This record gives sequence, structure tokens and C-alpha cells, in this order.
Amino acid sequence: MDFVRRLLETIIFGGILILLGLATVFLAYSHIIDWNQATSMLWVETVVGIIIYLYHLLWRDKEAEKFAETYAIKKQQLELRATKCKELENRLKKHYENDLLPIIREWLKPAFLATRMKNHTMDYSLLSGCIYYYPQNKSVVSQISEPMHFPKNTVEEVVKHLTEGYPEYWKKWCTLKDNANNHLNRIVKVWEEIEDRVKVKAKELGLAEWDGKKPNPTSNYYHADILVGIIWSDPEHYQIQKKHLWDEYDIHSDEKGGFEFGGTWAHSQKREILEKLKQYLTNESDRISGAQKNLGEHKSKLEKEGTNLGNFLKEIEDDLMRRYIRIRSFCPTCKGWLDELTELGA
Repeated sequence: MDFVRRLLETIIFGGILILLGLATVFLAYSHIIDWNQATSMLWVETVVGIIIYLYHLLWRDKEAEKFAETYAIKKQQLELRATKCKELENRLKKHYENDLLPIIREWLKPAFLATRMKNHTMDYSLLSGCIYYYPQNKSVVSQISEPMHFPKNTVEEVVKHLTEGYPEYWKKWCTLKDNANNHLNRIVKVWEEIEDRVKVKAKELGLAEWDGKKPNPTSNYYHADILVGIIWSDPEHYQIQKKHLWDEYDIHSDEKGGFEFGGTWAHSQKREILEKLKQYLTNESDRISGAQKNLGEHKSKLEKEGTNLGNFLKEIEDDLMRRYIRIRSFCPTCKGWLDELTELGA
């Protein structure tokens, strides 16, 4: 291509010189100028034409060289920019995959998927929170919170992304967290109330508390943990089965000359004491059934809100892993990378 271009340029310049020469000869033949003047003009035209042609060739070569150099530099800059952008995007991707996503996936993980504590006699779960009821009337609450079994600084980075990038959802999370933890505390209060009322009634009936492990304090005793558990569980059981949990257990005499109820639930020297206890269980079940129904409806409402937030977190995961959309806002780890990408126009 370069040879053809130069050949064409030579033909054009040569043609121009020939035309100028012919015009000069025509002027001489027409006696407008004499032949001496014509000869001088031909020499001048030839020399000037050659000079202009040589200058043109040199100028074109320099311009072509300059253009090629500029193009090479620009190409190198674009390649370096593309390489840098790819490197920064890979860093962001690893940051999202290794640091942020594991925490986001754990955020509202249901409590029943977590490692359960042992030796508890009763439990209750809501979203990522749990309550465990232990012997000797103790309740342990595992409250709903941001996943804290990850490095603290990484959790704080996720929180920064969510609070600044998705403030409307963060507000919903905080409200849900507070309401759900209040719900768990209400459950504990119901359990504690059942415990206290059972103790008062047992004392009124002359029954001593027994934990199921130590030797029986007397022949008149009750198993506190079991009674609290069956009172709490009975309303739901009764609604489905239309009979109480204790309806299957008769009060009968034992080899010691006393009477027992539900195996190890309670024991007394007098049948009427256990009959009163059994009736008390029925009354207590009826008493808490309304509150338990309201708590169940409230729990369903909170779980629905938790599902909605879980879907939102799933969308963030899909944005990062499938749609390749960056998470909003920035944290100390990714701020520098995002600033560089902005400067690079990416």
C-alpha cells in the first residue's frame, strides 16, 4: 500500500510539472514571452517542483512515523488499562466471594440448622435465634444478631456496605431484629411465669421439687422441668389431637404404697393430690392457649418478614455471582480498588 501511494503521488507531481512546462512552451510559441524566458521558467518550475516533491515525501514519512508512534503508545496504554481493570475486578470478586458472601449467606440462616445445645428439655426457635430450657428452670437465649462467628472487621465491612448501600433494607433488618428478640424475651417470660405458677401450686399441694437426677427428696415430689415443658407444649397438641398430653397417663399405685402420675412426672402418698395436679395442668393449658396463639401468629409474621429480607440478600448474591453487578457502597478493603476503577473510567 505504501508503494502504491508513493507511485501515485509521483505521477501526480510529474503530471503537474509537465502541464506547467507545456503551458510555458505555449506562451513562448504565442510570442507572449521569448524563448530565453521560457527556458528559465522551465528550469525554475522543475527545481521548485522537485524540492516541493522531496519535502512532501519527507513530511509524509515523519507524519506517518509520528502517527505510528502515537498509535503504539495509545495501544499500550489501553492494554495496560485493560490489564489493570481486570486485576482490580478480580480483587473485588475475591473480596466479595471470600469475605462478604459467606456472611451474607449466614445472615438469616434458621436456628435449627445451627449446632443444637445438649441436655435441654425444651427449645424454641425464630429466624436465627433460639431459646433453650435447661433443668433447674434456666433459660438460655441465643439472640438474633449479625453473624458474629466471622472476623469482626469483615462483619463490620458487610455492615458498612448494607447500611450505606441499602439503607432502606438495613432499617427493616434492625426493626425485625428488635421485634424478633423481643418476641424471644416474651417466650422466656411465659416460660418463667409457668415455672413460678407450677412451683406455687406444687407447694400448695405439698409436693417437693425434683430434678430427675438426685434421690427423691420425699415420697411427695414433682419433676419441675417436665411439667413446665408439657404445659407449654399442650395447647398446640390439644388443638391437633383434641386431647391433652396427660390424658394418656392414669394415676396408679406403685410398689411403695403411694401413687404416681406420668411415670416420673409426680408422686404422692395421696391420689387426690395428683388428681388436683392433673386438673391444674389442664387449667394452665387453657390459660396460656390464647397467649400462645397470639405468639404463634406474631412469629409467623416475623418469619415472613425474615423471608423477604432473605430474598433481598439472595438478590445481592445473584448480583455478585451471576449478574456481575458490584455491591453498593464501599468498605475499607474495596474503597481503594473502586477509586482506581473510577479513575480508569471502568
